[in-house]
Amino acid sequence: MISGGASVGEIVHLRRRLGRVGRPLDLDGRQQEMLAPWFELQAGRGCPLCAPRPAIGEFTYLVCVLSMSSLYLVRNQAYRGSCVVVYDPAHVTRPSELDPDSWRRLCDDVRSAESVISSVLRPDHVNVEFLGNTVPHLHAGITPRYRSDPRWGGPIWTTSREEMPQVPFTDAECEELAGLLRERILRLPNFRWSGP
Repeated sequence: MISGGASVGEIVHLRRRLGRVGRPLDLDGRQQEMLAPWFELQAGRGCPLCAPRPAIGEFTYLVCVLSMSSLYLVRNQAYRGSCVVVYDPAHVTRPSELDPDSWRRLCDDVRSAESVISSVLRPDHVNVEFLGNTVPHLHAGITPRYRSDPRWGGPIWTTSREEMPQVPFTDAECEELAGLLRERILRLPNFRWSGP
């Protein structure tokens, strides 16, 4: 639930309706109330992904700071090695808000993170996505996929968030996996260490 009592699904449904039309719809009071928190986040007010962020949070655990972003483990490790690369310099919601050099550098960070995750964990496939449906701040999700995972062969978001598989990691488990990733990241050319 997001403040105002709306579920993420309700907000995503309304956002799809808005996006399909390409202009604001005449929304009733309840719909306006449901969307208001999302538009506040989109404007950068109260955005949980704006820097500074805690190194250790309820949903993420810092691995390291890259050139334009920070790499975090996702606490829910239902897909072992799931991470998020969060754009650091400013609150932006989509790639078109970046100049070409900043976009290139962010993509280099995402590529480096995916490469390290793949070399350490050896998944069968990796999903990389820039969504922002729930938190409209530019970030890339990196989801390693394994033939043994609960959704192999399909997208991981086919049900509500509550129905998604949950494998919550403790701080100690996060640090163990983050340490393996950091060790490999330190070997990358031109990498400067900045971490917890």
